[in-house]
Amino acid sequence: MAAALVALNARIRSNKVLDYVCSTPHTLSTDFWGPASNFGIPIAAIADMQKDPELSVLKPIAPPPPISHTLPYALPNKPQVELHRNIMNVTNAMVLPRISGRMTAALTIYSGTFARYSMAVTPKNYLLLACHTINFASQTTQGVRFLKYWNYGGREEALKMKEGLQAARQEGKNILHEGEEKAKEVKGRSTG
Repeated sequence: MAAALVALNARIRSNKVLDYVCSTPHTLSTDFWGPASNFGIPIAAIADMQKDPELSVLKPIAPPPPISHTLPYALPNKPQVELHRNIMNVTNAMVLPRISGRMTAALTIYSGTFARYSMAVTPKNYLLLACHTINFASQTTQGVRFLKYWNYGGREEALKMKEGLQAARQEGKNILHEGEEKAKEVKGRSTG
């Protein structure tokens, strides 16, 4: 049994990556946990690659006037509070970009810089290199999507496709309605 464990340990130590991950000083240090936790950024960017670059959100509405117990004349009257509640029930959507151009540019520069840094330090941090290389590639892809959508006609194409889809849906509803009317007419003739 001991010989098997010694052989397994020797096999792990022969591989640089497994040796790095399994060695106690590395897995307990920031050299391991920093890049490991940093992998959330490229994972999020990769997950967003298939999503629509446009995001519809509700417009932020100002909160109701503050209620002051020390100043009785500053208390809001009931109609103001009711008006605010009615405004909150209205769904007023506005379009925001899902991909932030500034944040994507900042993350691209950050990832490129720290990918280079991971090779400049001693010992070389291959996990940090992998994390920032993946992040650099995914942020570059997001940047290209942002530019294409907002600057090179991608939004107009998407809006035309959405309008065409809505027109096709409406035409399908009209055909369905006509079919239902004809079915009622035939049914009325057959029973009458």
